[in-house]
Amino acid sequence: KLCTDWIDNDTLSLSLVTSANLGLNVSFLSLTFMKMDNQMRLIKGAIQYTRMESEAELEQDSDPQDWESKGQVAFNDVWMTYKNCSRPALAGISLSINEKEKVGIKGRTGSGKSSLASTLFRLYEIEDGEIVVDGMDISKLGLHLLRSHLSYLPQTPFLMC
Repeated sequence: KLCTDWIDNDTLSLSLVTSANLGLNVSFLSLTFMKMDNQMRLIKGAIQYTRMESEAELEQDSDPQDWESKGQVAFNDVWMTYKNCSRPALAGISLSINEKEKVGIKGRTGSGKSSLASTLFRLYEIEDGEIVVDGMDISKLGLHLLRSHLSYLPQTPFLMC
C-alpha cells in the first residue's frame, strides 16, 4: 500500500494518467510553436521578396532582332560592389573569351568567381566598365534576350526528380 494515509488508489491513478497526458500536450504544444515559427519565417521572407528592388527591364526597345551568337565575351575594367558591402567584389576586372574557347575560372573562396557569373547574367548591375557579349554591351539589352543567349554550368550539379 502506498501512502494510504493521505491519498487513495483512485486519486493516484488519476494523477498518473493526467501527468502522462500533460507530457503529450506539452510536446504537441512545442511542436505547434515550432511549426508556427517556420510559417512566420516564410511569411517574413515573402514580404521581404515583395519589397525587393525590381530588376532591369525584361525587354528593351533597342533589342536587336538578329543578334548572332558567336561565343565572344569581354569584361572591360568591370567594377561591382554588393549592397551593404564596402569592399568591391570585382575591382577592375578585364578579360576576353574568344569564340569556341573553353574557360574555367578558379580561385579561393570570396575571390569573385560567382560575382563574375552574376554580372554576366545581370543578376547584379556593374558600377563601372562594360561587359560585351558577341559585340553587344549587355547593359543595353533586355534581360530576356540576354539570358536566352547564355548558359551556365554550376560546379555543383542540380537534379530535379
